[in-house]
Amino acid sequence: MRPLIRIEGLHVARFKLTIQMRSFRIRLHEKDMKIALATGSEYGVPLMVSGVVAQMMTAMKGMALADLDHSALVKLIESLAKKELG
Repeated sequence: MRPLIRIEGLHVARFKLTIQMRSFRIRLHEKDMKIALATGSEYGVPLMVSGVVAQMMTAMKGMALADLDHSALVKLIESLAKKELG
């Protein structure tokens, strides 16, 4: 199988990714984001937006939202905006 992406000798294999959005918790996203940022750093690949997203995940964890699914993002935005969306 040909690699999907090649970055200076780094091969990222093709794979099928299926996620049930309602069951994937923020704490798991945060763990994966830390791995992605460390890998980017190791290979000298800037991941500026990913760094911001990682900080959002850390904030959600600090708000005791780590065991929620993507609905935690709404709660974070509501908190930052000081508005309730729902």
